[in-house]
Amino acid sequence: SDGTPSCADNLGNTYTANGKVWDSFNGQGGAMFYAPVTIGGACTVTVTHPNTAYRRLGIMEISGLDASPSDGNAIQVQDQPGTGTDAHTSGNLGTTVTDFLFGCHQNIGEADPSAGTVTQGTNYTAAEKTGTEIGMMEYRVSVPAGTVAATFTRSNDIRPINGLMAFKEGGGAVAPAVRRFWGGFRR
Repeated sequence: SDGTPSCADNLGNTYTANGKVWDSFNGQGGAMFYAPVTIGGACTVTVTHPNTAYRRLGIMEISGLDASPSDGNAIQVQDQPGTGTDAHTSGNLGTTVTDFLFGCHQNIGEADPSAGTVTQGTNYTAAEKTGTEIGMMEYRVSVPAGTVAATFTRSNDIRPINGLMAFKEGGGAVAPAVRRFWGGFRR
């Protein structure tokens, strides 16, 4: 069932919810969080959600962002757009400054979640992908203010959740440092 997830780490950093969606058709949802790290060091991130049947977690550490980084988000469940090579999108987001863009894609509608392949959108860099094509993360650096979207291409027709978070860049070099995507399981 739908519910309100939360996110925390063992160092005590504060995580902010940054978009959530629920697909009642497939009984799956997606949520995004971010935390400006004020307490550094090796940490364990924990996401708690009342729905335990499906779990996947993608984490990206980004250096060089503004202290108050959020410049908006977009997240949506997208119906199967057709057949063949299909484009999937987070939906459009209007940004206000030069941003680092983080996109995520989650296959929620394929009977065989390892079927097909997923690739990053145009001008995006693939950050991490589950080994079975279930999900993917992508990013772009120094994107001028305007209308943006996270996009992904799949070789098969599926129903996904796609998300985008835009983060204001700070004064220095911006780059992803650590990327991880863990697969979940079905009960």
